[in-house]
Amino acid sequence: ILKTMNVLENIETIHESGYLQLIQAYFKEVKKQSDGKVSEELKALHQLKFADVGEFQFIPYRKTESVYVQLNIRAKRLWEQYCSIYRNQDLSVFEKREQFALIKADFYDYVVNVPVDWNAEHIDFDSEPELHFYVSKLDNQSKCYQYNENNFRANTGYQAMKEQTRIY
Repeated sequence: ILKTMNVLENIETIHESGYLQLIQAYFKEVKKQSDGKVSEELKALHQLKFADVGEFQFIPYRKTESVYVQLNIRAKRLWEQYCSIYRNQDLSVFEKREQFALIKADFYDYVVNVPVDWNAEHIDFDSEPELHFYVSKLDNQSKCYQYNENNFRANTGYQAMKEQTRIY
């Protein structure tokens, strides 16, 4: 905003023919600020110190937990297949992975990754995780993840229990 104000400081009327000139003036203001800054990541890149560049993160890591949403009968059947594969004692780890690979793409269509609050260990959910997933079941929907297969406008997405109990 400050850069825009600097550019428009002495201008009372803007004609369309002057847009390009204003845009160029704005980017000159932006360049002035960036000329004085030195990026450690850019320095490392120029010096081919890729290990130093690798430590850089645009987005800080944030823990998430997975919720499996039995949105419809197909999702319920996929969950049952997953449970059957996971619990089958006759299969080796490699065979379980092989079996799961056959349904994996469809299975993950019903998984939602929910970010954990910064000051929490887990998401706030009304049931415990089951086989590494919180589950909102078709016949017993979670209060934290309500949905309607036939009315997408009614789908609220994830809402923590504490958010639902706030008094306004």
